[in-house]
Amino acid sequence: MSETQEENRLQFAHHRVQDQSHFQGADRDCAASANGVFEALGFAANTFRIQLGKIGILPATLCLALLLVSGLAHANDRLLIKEANAALSHKDYSTAFSKFSILAQHGNAAAQFNLGAFYLNGQGVRKDEKKAYEWFEKSAAQGNARAAKILKKMDEKKQAAAKEQAVAKEKTAAPLSVPASKSYPTAAASRAKPERSSKPSRSRFSSPEYYVGVSLGGTGKLSGIKNSSSLGLLGGYKFNSSFGVELAYNSLYRNANADSLISATYPGTTGTFDLTSFSVAGQYTYGLGNNIFLLGNLGLHSSSFKIKSAGNGSATGSSSGLVVGVKVQYDLSRNIGIRGGFDTYTESGGITGNITEVGVAVIAMF
Repeated sequence: MSETQEENRLQFAHHRVQDQSHFQGADRDCAASANGVFEALGFAANTFRIQLGKIGILPATLCLALLLVSGLAHANDRLLIKEANAALSHKDYSTAFSKFSILAQHGNAAAQFNLGAFYLNGQGVRKDEKKAYEWFEKSAAQGNARAAKILKKMDEKKQAAAKEQAVAKEKTAAPLSVPASKSYPTAAASRAKPERSSKPSRSRFSSPEYYVGVSLGGTGKLSGIKNSSSLGLLGGYKFNSSFGVELAYNSLYRNANADSLISATYPGTTGTFDLTSFSVAGQYTYGLGNNIFLLGNLGLHSSSFKIKSAGNGSATGSSSGLVVGVKVQYDLSRNIGIRGGFDTYTESGGITGNITEVGVAVIAMF
């Protein structure tokens, strides 16, 4: 057996999972209408369309960067498996725990089982039966029979303890003593021992995971338009630990100063600029360890803008294009997370160019 085959050896068979992502982009026609006294504002809107094409970040570059990150991530998992198994063989539980923690965050079923064993036995980490149960549960959700067996024993012990406690209260007896026959597996019997990790896999959640959030950020200056604060609402659904879909509504420019844009064709006139966007994007999630995740979004948006002039009415327009985003999320708990990053909106049809928003968001998961 070659060295490479030995490094990737499976102790428990798991199927290979190939990542496949299919994204579709489409351009939409956009139209801008202005008549009568709005003629000058219509010309200003056309000027905005032309100038907007001169700024921004190419989404193709971001897409390539995400693909490279994904490829490097899989290569890093293989190295982590080799290091984790080596530490486990030398009974260096502290190092093994650290390595397996990262693999478990990536969805590796065997690594999730190992974390449960570490927490249950107090190896490499302080003993915590609650966390042990959670990791065994995640591993069992992927079909790990050994994890399911330990979960069953832990449930039986809880039920026995609850029953005996109820009896003790009725009889006002001595403090509860758990029967030895219902104790956790021991080293001499069937004590949960860390097993060697399999190749990287992707776990599925035992139940669907939804989330909602609110974002706050800012957009940069455009030609003739000053920078602005942004506000948005978002929600999403995670199909598994790696892939999901996200919907977002963002007010990217809110009463932004557009005096320069308007006065260029209508001297002495002041005004404001507003732009809102609704987007649907596929989302790829990669665990970096310790509840930190890298998120990559790619989807479509539909946006509309309005230029308002003091005393001369307004002009409006709409557009659609791609939305590309990269963010980092940190989960404070199982239900609350915070994320920060940026989204770039490409414009097509009546408007050409890119708009980039940088911001933070608070996420509630359920």
